[in-house]
Amino acid sequence: MTGLDPLVSAIVGAWTNIIDWWQRSPKAFKRFIIYGVIPIALVSAGIFVGAKYLSPEPPEPPPLGLDLNGYCQSYDLKYANETCAQDLDLRQACEGQYGPNKHTVDFNPNDKYSAKCLRPDQREPVGGIVNISDHCKKKYLNVVNVGAWFDDKAKKWLCRFKIDYSAACVWRYGTSDLKARRAEDGTWNCVKS
Repeated sequence: MTGLDPLVSAIVGAWTNIIDWWQRSPKAFKRFIIYGVIPIALVSAGIFVGAKYLSPEPPEPPPLGLDLNGYCQSYDLKYANETCAQDLDLRQACEGQYGPNKHTVDFNPNDKYSAKCLRPDQREPVGGIVNISDHCKKKYLNVVNVGAWFDDKAKKWLCRFKIDYSAACVWRYGTSDLKARRAEDGTWNCVKS
């Protein structure tokens, strides 16, 4: 005897009882079931299925605004020209490389690679900043693509990263089913993906 035998026996027994009950039922009851209950059930099911599958899709919701200033501020940076950026503190970069000795910095803004870390007492050079982008990566650990960039107009180093607008949508609304889309006026909006 297999494990299915009791189940099969129960199903066959139930089906036999239903057939016996149907044969003993009065004709008026049978007509009520055949011509009343079954058609109403089928029509109701048809209405439900038709309403669910044949109705038009609802219109796309209006786009949601995107707060780029707030997004950059969440990283302690400022929004600037499709990037999040902040002035790079060369003194902090020196201390990150040579230890916390209250270094000073000798820097000629006309030569972006001229930064030299100086000892605070003697003002003698300890050395240059070997990899300035490392300072940005250490300061902004939770930003994947942050790096150092020299602003030729302002004559200063910045830590910055290019904004991923879809990531900014996810940050702003806390849901991953959004993507960024640029509007005709040049602004960015979040829409369902």
